[in-house]
Amino acid sequence: MSWIDIRGFGHGGAARSRLRVYGGMPGWVPRAASVVLALSAFALMAPPYAIIAVALAVVGALVPGWLGTWGCAMVIGFAQLSRPEDAADWRPYVTLAVVHLLHVLGALSIVVPWRSVLEARALRRPLLRWLAIQVPAQAALAAVLLASGVFRRERILDAPTAALFGIVATVFLAGIAVLLVRSSPRR
Repeated sequence: MSWIDIRGFGHGGAARSRLRVYGGMPGWVPRAASVVLALSAFALMAPPYAIIAVALAVVGALVPGWLGTWGCAMVIGFAQLSRPEDAADWRPYVTLAVVHLLHVLGALSIVVPWRSVLEARALRRPLLRWLAIQVPAQAALAAVLLASGVFRRERILDAPTAALFGIVATVFLAGIAVLLVRSSPRR
């Protein structure tokens, strides 16, 4: 249980109230979580790039308006492009989940003030949306990695055609995301 002090001005001067928040956490938690998540970059890429990714996450945690968290996500995502595609490798799947979760945490960092108290249940909807996107995105990634491996082994698909296949898959996933957003209940 957390307490929030509320200061206001009434007729007789300053007034103070306390508000109880059950299941509350400090507002800095999404910012710290993005930095902790960025530390996974050391398992996903070479140290010079991992250091850059973590530094960008720290900048994003301290000054969310500078969008350092998204810079961190871009470095982690682009580093995956230097690795050979392999459907049996765990790194592409973790990279996809980490990059998307960094996006969610970065968005929370922008809207949640540093010194506020955030109810834990307020994280439920963003995390459910994250999961709803991750399931089809991970399946699509596995399909693309499997197809690219088969096509490369059989010499059916050259590099430009593989890139086109990736673009088509990206457009397909963007369409799914748009449908999910449009079908969500409005408040």
